[in-house]
Amino acid sequence: MSKKTLWFVFLFFAFVVSSSSPVFSADSSSIDKVLKSAISSGGAIGPSDSRVIESYISRSLEDMIDAVDFSEIASIRREVGLRSIEKKPSRYSLAFSSAIENSIDPFMASVERIDSQQRKTQLVINLMILVAEAESMELADFSISMLDHENVAVRYWAVKALGSEGIANQLKVDVTGDKDLARRIIAAFESKVNPKTTVELLDLMVKFADQMQTAEAVSLINRIADVRIKAYADWTVKYESMEANLLDALANNIKAMTSGDGKKPGPCGKRFAQLYSYMIQRYILGYERFDIDHRKKLATIIGDVEVKSLSKLIGNHNSIKQVISGNSERFLEKLSSEHDKLLGSEKNAGKLCYEMRFDYGTTAGKPVTAPKKLVAPVVEVTD
Repeated sequence: MSKKTLWFVFLFFAFVVSSSSPVFSADSSSIDKVLKSAISSGGAIGPSDSRVIESYISRSLEDMIDAVDFSEIASIRREVGLRSIEKKPSRYSLAFSSAIENSIDPFMASVERIDSQQRKTQLVINLMILVAEAESMELADFSISMLDHENVAVRYWAVKALGSEGIANQLKVDVTGDKDLARRIIAAFESKVNPKTTVELLDLMVKFADQMQTAEAVSLINRIADVRIKAYADWTVKYESMEANLLDALANNIKAMTSGDGKKPGPCGKRFAQLYSYMIQRYILGYERFDIDHRKKLATIIGDVEVKSLSKLIGNHNSIKQVISGNSERFLEKLSSEHDKLLGSEKNAGKLCYEMRFDYGTTAGKPVTAPKKLVAPVVEVTD
């Protein structure tokens, strides 16, 4: 099964999950009273309320095990998710996530006793969606353990559970911040980055690392950039749209690193320039190979990166976008010329490298002023 087909299957599952009709398996009246009170009080609950939440979560996960089909499993999970609370962390949200945590081991033990592999996967996917929706640091260790799961949808929800904006915010603030957990999440992500990692997972990791902005986060972003750069060099890259977030994350870190006299962008500068260069070179070399929709999409991404991310580094800049959007006579030659002015050639350093004070390495003791050239593929590229 191809990656695209596999991801389509996942999206189909996600659609079924989100559109299933409600199934009130466990008694919800008691927890609804607790939820209503918690919402009105900013998340506060009493000691007995925790027992109500615990009982409801436990019964609901048992009902998921006993459900007759995937649609019912998803409906039960969805009903549980509706009884979460946006205010995090709060006494209610902590009790909610604690109840999930306490129910995970018996739930997984029951899953292991099921013969059908398909049903096992359906149950674990729904559990991971519930964990992701809880946005709880207390559930992070379980999510880390699921990063190795054989199913791509389970891995996706595990990354989403660890790398959500809510988790990032909790990790950064003084009251709930946990530097050790942040490092462990980033280390777990980095260990899973390789040429076979799906773009959807890489994109989630980039967004999380960009929010954290720690030394470990920068290392993760650079690692992902290296994987994408190699994919461009090998002409195996898919879904160039993820570069919008990746290049913006690199730009944010370059800006942070250079915010002071004499400071340089470090490894992020070279990676930003090389990756962006490869995107432009891919467009030029693939112009006759790509269909019109692909060309338009890639051109839009390249132009948007220039306006949004590059402009953070060297001020307002739109010459690339103007050329690539104009489609004027000999515009590919003009685009190549603008590429060299911005990113460098064998003769001269580009504007970005000059102003940000970095190069592409050294050879014979002299700085390299040009990014690596992309070699046209031997076979035709169709997407």
